[in-house]
Order: sequence, then C-alpha cells, then structure tokens
Amino acid sequence: MSTILSTTLSDASSAGISLELFDSAAVSVSTAGITSITYDWSDEGGNIVNGRSNVTVPVANPVLIKLTSADTKIGTVGYRILTVSWLYNDSELGAGQVKVEEYFVPINNFVNV
Repeated sequence: MSTILSTTLSDASSAGISLELFDSAAVSVSTAGITSITYDWSDEGGNIVNGRSNVTVPVANPVLIKLTSADTKIGTVGYRILTVSWLYNDSELGAGQVKVEEYFVPINNFVNV
C-alpha cells in the first residue's frame, strides 16, 4: 500500500523529503540497525525520472531524500512516486530484513495553472 505524503512540493524546485523508517512491528529502526538505504524516483507510469534508480543515501533515521529542481519538474501530472528500500535488523524477524515503502509525492503544477 502506498502512502500519500502530506507535504506538497513545488514544481521545478529543490526539496528534501524526510521519512522515518519502521520495522515490521511499527518500531522506529535505530540507525545502528540499518545497513543500507536506497530510493527510486518515478513518474505515474513507473518510468524512472532523471536516472534516480537505486540511489544510495546516507544511513540515518529519519532519512533525508534530496531532490533537485529537475527531479520535481512535472508536465501535466501532479505527483511523483518515491520508492524507498532499506536493509535492516528487525525487532521481531531478525537481521538482514528488506523493507520497501512507496510514497506518492504531490507536486504543485505551476506551469499549467
């Protein structure tokens, strides 16, 4: 299931998206328990935008996904899809678990207003 982010980005502007990562028991994962974090940035059709596929970000929780103005430039559709994956130690399932979360990121479409 995808989550719609409550923050709306501006068309063609730099932005940062901060997300907290949780394990299977809805417990915030400690930074020490995270091995790696990657993300994909795609359009409504699932097409990768600006080569943002399997991008590695520094391990942190919350994690900060930095986007450029080219990443947030849209045409007629008012959102992008952010898919975040992390390898971590789960409080119930043990070490080496992979979790993937998908977020719909609204973007104000100022070009077509």
